[in-house]
Amino acid sequence: MLNYSEKYAKKQRKAREVIIEKAKDLINHPKKYDKITSAGSAAYINNIAFDKTTGEVVEGKAFSLNLGKIQGGSLPPNRLKCSLKSLITPVDHI
Repeated sequence: MLNYSEKYAKKQRKAREVIIEKAKDLINHPKKYDKITSAGSAAYINNIAFDKTTGEVVEGKAFSLNLGKIQGGSLPPNRLKCSLKSLITPVDHI
């Protein structure tokens, strides 16, 4: 069974936007973050590494946003509906 809620989709979109903004801040200010405080946002950053003993962000690397993950992370509502329609089998075909 599949369910779609526009309210839940908006909530998830907003939460994702917050994480992406945090990732941008982590790129600009890596000293403010460690492995725990960067949770979630580090997944959107290319070339990020953490010190195994302290958990701090390892400096000296060129960080950048993973645009492929950002763009591919969510389907537009109309594309999602098409995907759902392809999963539904009419009752007369069972």
